[in-house]
Amino acid sequence: MSALATASSRKTPPILLLRILMLVPVFNLFLREAIHGTDNDRLWFAFNVVTIWLVAIVTFGYPAVIIPALCMVAMAFLWILETVR
Repeated sequence: MSALATASSRKTPPILLLRILMLVPVFNLFLREAIHGTDNDRLWFAFNVVTIWLVAIVTFGYPAVIIPALCMVAMAFLWILETVR
């Protein structure tokens, strides 16, 4: 059995951040549907995330664009380090 199938069959998410977010009732509702729901639920979750990000861009402007981009740069560096190790 693959690790992905094992992780999706558990009741609690394997990642610590997801477990912490699942303790908040509003996030629990959306994340549970995204993790254990149908493909349609996952698409609606992605649509909601993009919509919230666009509202943040309209509200806060440039910082709502640059902060996720800087986080993605850090994730890319970690991915490169993990790949070449």
